[in-house]
Amino acid sequence: MNENSSQLPCHFLVYRMIPSDAGWVDEDGALDPAIFYRKRRDWDGVSLATSIRAGLDTMKKWSRRVEGALSLHVGWVRNIDQLDVTRKRTADTHAVIEGLPYSHDNPKEAERLANKLLEIARDEPLP
Repeated sequence: MNENSSQLPCHFLVYRMIPSDAGWVDEDGALDPAIFYRKRRDWDGVSLATSIRAGLDTMKKWSRRVEGALSLHVGWVRNIDQLDVTRKRTADTHAVIEGLPYSHDNPKEAERLANKLLEIARDEPLP
């Protein structure tokens, strides 16, 4: 973990927003593992929100519509290999999953870990 970051308690929930334009939801409603792929622009990790409202506000700021949200239990994320969930400062509403490989560097491992995250993720109703 980065010395300037703040580790979230294991009992916290964090949220992955599903933008409408991301293409992560198949026609049958199944989620694509790409929802948890780390891309080149994700220099600090895959982005999460510490509340659904914070996630919606961030997406609104970027003018992106949200199709849904997934919750992840921080402790369960930590049970997956070397993954962790942190944020830069204790009061931040933006968190990241650390430890995921870049999807372009190691596609098989990226897919394996993304599927593990999908297994523990829970669909959350939007307000």
